[in-house]
This record gives sequence, C-alpha cells and structure tokens, in this order.
Amino acid sequence: MNRWVCVALVASLSGCSMYDQAVDKLAGIDVKKSWSKFASSTSKGTSAVKTRGHKSAQVNSMQERWEAHTILFGFDRSTLNKDDLAMLKTLSGYLKAHRKSKIKIFGHTDERGSSEYNIALGWRRALSVSSKLESMGVAPKQMEVVSYGKEKPKVLGHNEMAWYENRRVEFKYLG
Repeated sequence: MNRWVCVALVASLSGCSMYDQAVDKLAGIDVKKSWSKFASSTSKGTSAVKTRGHKSAQVNSMQERWEAHTILFGFDRSTLNKDDLAMLKTLSGYLKAHRKSKIKIFGHTDERGSSEYNIALGWRRALSVSSKLESMGVAPKQMEVVSYGKEKPKVLGHNEMAWYENRRVEFKYLG
C-alpha cells in the first residue's frame, strides 16, 4: 500500500493532530529531539561565544540556531501543539535572560487559497507564537511579527508533503 494512502487513511480516521504526527513520522521529523538539541546548543553556544567576547560571532551563532527551526501547522490551523509549547518555553527563557535580544517571527502558509486569506492565516500563526511567548514573559518590544502568506514557500511542489512543510512559522534572530 502506498505510504501516502496510509497517511490519508490515518488522517481521515483520527483527525488533524494524528495526521500531523503521521506525516512527521513518514518525513523522519523528530520535533522533540530537534528542539532539545536547540536548547542544549543554545545554552552551550552562548556561553562559549560570550567567553570569546565577539558580539558578531554571538549574533551569527544565535541566528543560525533560531533560523534552523520552524513550527509546523495543520491545514488551516494556527494553534500550537504541546511540542511547540516546550520549544517556545526554551526560546522564552533565552529572550527573558537577554532582554536586549530581538527576534522576527514569520508566518507562512501553503499555496492553497487566496493571497489575502493566506496573509491573514500567516499573520494568525505568527501572532499565536508571539502571544504565547509574551504570556511566558517575553517583552513585546523583543518581537516583530510578519506574514508572508504563500509568497515564500520553503518547498516547491503541489503535494501534501510540500504543503505540510510550507505551513510554518520561522524565526530570525535580530541581535
């Protein structure tokens, strides 16, 4: 049986959350493992860079770490799941400890739907992340929210895997 047929079957039988997990599993994505690596490298990398005293090296190092990760969403969804909350807790800890640091939060969608609808959906996704970070103690002035809608796809294609990868929020560390 084709594995995409299995994913579709799982999605239809068990709902969006299970569907996202099934796609993650087929794509080889381990969200918890990915974010735990981010958390440990952030704390280690920051102290090592600070010891050297190079602010530009610290910004580049942090920028790479922030930009390497994304939050993925279900179709037409802007709600965060438990794995996202754990990751955002790590990010909020960093931002609260570094009050002068700033990030930009980019909301994206897949190609389906009108440009106007997708800009609004990308905005809702980015706002759900910034609102959660704010509720965790991050100052609003540390965050900037932008929506690209469907204008900047991460993966080109007209299939479920491409759409799944494009329904995301990304971060940019501004320093």
